[in-house]
Amino acid sequence: MNQTVANPLCYLEIPAPDLARAEAFYLKIFSWESRRSGDAYSMFQAGTLEGGFDSKKKPSPEGGIVFYIKVADIPATLTAISNAGGTIIKQRTDIGEGWGFFGLFLDPNGNRIGLWERDKASSG
Repeated sequence: MNQTVANPLCYLEIPAPDLARAEAFYLKIFSWESRRSGDAYSMFQAGTLEGGFDSKKKPSPEGGIVFYIKVADIPATLTAISNAGGTIIKQRTDIGEGWGFFGLFLDPNGNRIGLWERDKASSG
C-alpha cells in the first residue's frame, strides 16, 4: 500500500463521559499517555496519531466510525480489556486472504473499538 497520503488522518476524538476512566483504561491497555486540557477534555498521543477524550460527547456503540488499534496478540489484549472493565463484542476473527485478524470491544464508556493483528504467515 502507498505510505504517502496527501491528506492523512491526523486527530482522533473519543467520547468519554467518564474522562478519568477513559484515561486510565487506554493507559493500562495500550500505554497511551494523556494530559488534561481543561476540565472536560484530555489529549493523547497514539503513535503518530494524536487525539483527545471528550467528556461532553456520548459514545456510539452501535453505529458510526470504528477505528482499529494494531496489536501483536488479539486474545491477550481482549483478556486485558475485559479485566480492565471493557466488554468483548467479537473474539479474534480471520479476515481472510492474508489480511490478518480483527476483534471488537466496547471501552468502559461504551465506544465500539476494533483491534487488528497482522497475519504473521504473510508478514515475511
